Amino acid sequence: MSRAADWKQAIGPGLLYAGAAVGVSHIVQSTRAGALYGFALLGFVVLVNVLKYPFFEFGARYTAATGDSLLAGYRKLGKWVLPAFVILTLVTMFPILAAISSVFTGIVLQILAPELAPMSIHGMALAGCVLLLMLGRYKILDRSMRLIMLLLTVTTLVAALAALSQLPLLEKAASGSFSWDIPGLLFLIAFAGWMPTPVDSSVWQSLWTLEKRKTVGVLSWKAIKFDFDIGYWLSMVLALLFVFLGGVVLFATGAKVPAQGAAFTAAFLKIYVQLLGPWAYGVVAISIFATIFSTLLTVIDGYPRVLQESWRLLSKSEEPQNKHYWISMIVFVGGSLLLLTFYADSMLTLVDLATSLSFLTAPVLGWWNFRLIYRSDFPKENLPNNRMLWLARMGLVFLTVFCAFYLADKLGWLA
Repeated sequence: MSRAADWKQAIGPGLLYAGAAVGVSHIVQSTRAGALYGFALLGFVVLVNVLKYPFFEFGARYTAATGDSLLAGYRKLGKWVLPAFVILTLVTMFPILAAISSVFTGIVLQILAPELAPMSIHGMALAGCVLLLMLGRYKILDRSMRLIMLLLTVTTLVAALAALSQLPLLEKAASGSFSWDIPGLLFLIAFAGWMPTPVDSSVWQSLWTLEKRKTVGVLSWKAIKFDFDIGYWLSMVLALLFVFLGGVVLFATGAKVPAQGAAFTAAFLKIYVQLLGPWAYGVVAISIFATIFSTLLTVIDGYPRVLQESWRLLSKSEEPQNKHYWISMIVFVGGSLLLLTFYADSMLTLVDLATSLSFLTAPVLGWWNFRLIYRSDFPKENLPNNRMLWLARMGLVFLTVFCAFYLADKLGWLA
């Protein structure tokens, strides 16, 4: 296989990562960062993505070098490590999917079909994603994400280029500054924790890389890294664009918008149309819809894939059983629908618990990924260079410091 063909065949897992990363954190958090502080946090977005980069890259690197998933690696770190990760997954996955589905449904109600019942949209969206995966599993996930990410990138770029015509608003957004007070720091902590995505999703990247290998055969590390880098840095660019849009459309206009995700998005869309005209509605609406749908689809595949592989490893089976993937998916989607039906009033508490656990375990998961790459049994020819080593060390310090601040706030020490 030629080098060009090798690199073309590798494209897929990186875009799936981007689809998982570019979701609520971009549509709501990145846009809100621009709304609150103008362009002041653009540099911070770059810093966070650079410092977190090693821990996600290590997922693809480990699988490319060993032919195993990160989950198989976690088992090598100690008998308790893999079960602990499975417990974290089981605790967080239901409220996280329910939260993403809630934002997706809210956006559909706000911009597409306000006459539908929320539970109908929840059911249709989740069932639609399951049906897509049933029709083609990894292949259709791979192919559909290429189209979704292309659509998302093009529409977001068009929206950002149109915003460039608003010169007075650009100047005002550029004058924004960050508030170094407790509310500002808490926003920064939450923003960093979910930018581009929680560290535990590095396992998904590893599993998607492994699945790609089953589809097209063994690929070179350079080709796999090329694919990963496209997805990772694309998600960062999109985050920057949403901060930019939030700065121009919301901060510079002084608009007051709701705090709730779907209502926030609808208000943002309305103001954008007022600035640029009715033609902008379709462009931004498609961008928002594609963003949340990409997250919904990849999350519904990602968690069952983790549970399927974990079951194989814990039961010491030779090959993963497809039935475990589908059983996990049915339980995952069904459990999330039950949360949406019976625990809607407690949803904020459940999501806060899930996000807190993901956030607080980030340094631990980052350390596990770091240890796997720098263990003595990792192939020497696949080791990162010294720059990556130091970047990973700085990233671990960064994650630890931010988690310490987050924990201090939860314990009331910052009040």
